Amino acid sequence: MSERRRIGIVDWHEKRAFYEPLTRAYAADWVDISPPALAHDPPNVDLVLVNDETWPYCAAGLAEATRRGIPSLHLPDGICEWRNTWENQRPVPFLRPVLASRVACLGAAQARLIESWGNRGKCEVTGSPRFDVLLGRQARRREPGARASVLVVTARQPAFNEAQRACVLASLRDLREVFEQRRDWQPLWRLTAGLDAELAVPGTMERPLYEQLAEVDAVISTPSNVILESMVHGLPVAMLDYTNSPAYVNAAWSITARAHIGEVLDGLAAPAANRLDWQRTLLRDQLACETPATPRVIALMERMMAGREAPVAALEAEDGRYAELKAEIAHLRQALALRPSQVLYRALCEVKRRWGARR
Repeated sequence: MSERRRIGIVDWHEKRAFYEPLTRAYAADWVDISPPALAHDPPNVDLVLVNDETWPYCAAGLAEATRRGIPSLHLPDGICEWRNTWENQRPVPFLRPVLASRVACLGAAQARLIESWGNRGKCEVTGSPRFDVLLGRQARRREPGARASVLVVTARQPAFNEAQRACVLASLRDLREVFEQRRDWQPLWRLTAGLDAELAVPGTMERPLYEQLAEVDAVISTPSNVILESMVHGLPVAMLDYTNSPAYVNAAWSITARAHIGEVLDGLAAPAANRLDWQRTLLRDQLACETPATPRVIALMERMMAGREAPVAALEAEDGRYAELKAEIAHLRQALALRPSQVLYRALCEVKRRWGARR
């Protein structure tokens, strides 16, 4: 009988719902790891799971786990989105590069994107266990002559600066005004960040998303996971984005200006076969969901744990890079422990050093 595995999850106490499909399906000793503990003294585990590398403690911790020969797997909690990648201020770049040993990608499109950021060889297409609950669901059949219902959704963080928020508000106001004229549509609003109060529309965030998807005929969403969740549910989906940013995830219908709304609503009410075919093609590229993702993620985890080595020895023999990595980890750990006054002093020293080098 094989020994029971010990698997650590970074900040598991805050993300139990996200990891539940895995922790429920795979028998292991699951360990909750805080980022500081990961950085300074990782527990004795066979694998580390993480879904956010963009905090310094977590970044330093993944490097320390690698030094100690502990493999780590990054499980993205959703899609990649242009504004979140390039216009969201973070202390550590978003997946550029991936610091974990491997990344379990939602689909082939996400794998191509993340590989283009310097992560070739780290990406594996598995799908995401969080979508498994939607597999096999179908869109409802609307009664002839019945009023169509559409769910209007914004991402958990709909904007990353005031200009973007203004664009999101403008798009939602335009939708609200069009719905006031189009009595053939009944909108449901699932808005975040106080947007429902600002627009004076009834909010529905307290209800589970999967329940709402079963009650509507179409979805209009800003760039978010809901686009894929709605596609898996078999609903026609339009992406709403007045910022007109480059799209990592596409939809068969899109609204980037008020002039598009009427035509898109007509298309969503009676979706053409070729549009639905294109939506299914987009979904297959964006999300591996023809079968449940949980077994694929578990298989990847088992391969990583079975192939666990002591990479420290390999690094020591590899043209001196081990010493460089060890020095960088030591610097990160020291930087994390600095008091604010010490950080300011170091910053001033760096400014003076660079100013002197330019003279």
